[in-house]
Amino acid sequence: MSGRATAILAAVLAILALGYAGLLRWERQSRQEEFRAKRLFDFDTADVEGLRLTREGEPAVAARRTDEAWSIVEPHPIPANPDPWRRMAEAVAGLTNERTVADEDAPMGDFGLDAPGLVVRVEARGREHAVAFGKATPMQDRRYARLDDGPVIL
Repeated sequence: MSGRATAILAAVLAILALGYAGLLRWERQSRQEEFRAKRLFDFDTADVEGLRLTREGEPAVAARRTDEAWSIVEPHPIPANPDPWRRMAEAVAGLTNERTVADEDAPMGDFGLDAPGLVVRVEARGREHAVAFGKATPMQDRRYARLDDGPVIL
């Protein structure tokens, strides 16, 4: 094989390698954009100022964050272990909508949302949102939920 043919084949190989690397980068960016589009909230963990958990048949437990220190404010004001509240804030900030199941006019009893087992209220950036969690899906891998008074989501 001549030197010219070798150079052409090397150039074709370089072009194919660059094209493949570009395709992988585009695919990774598409997956990241798709994940960001599924997020329920536009805030991060550091923006969470307060959490309030209400379980069916139990009194509410609420905590507030000042800097990095969490303290329980309800039912009795006491200092709190910050680790579980930080993890809860991370979990809430990272909630995603995998799929919208039914609109807001659907019967909520079908999804266990007429009397939800858990309601999480989150304060972030001066706004408050409530996420109600209902029954588990038939596959037991997700839960039906409802953000504020919106549609039923997974």
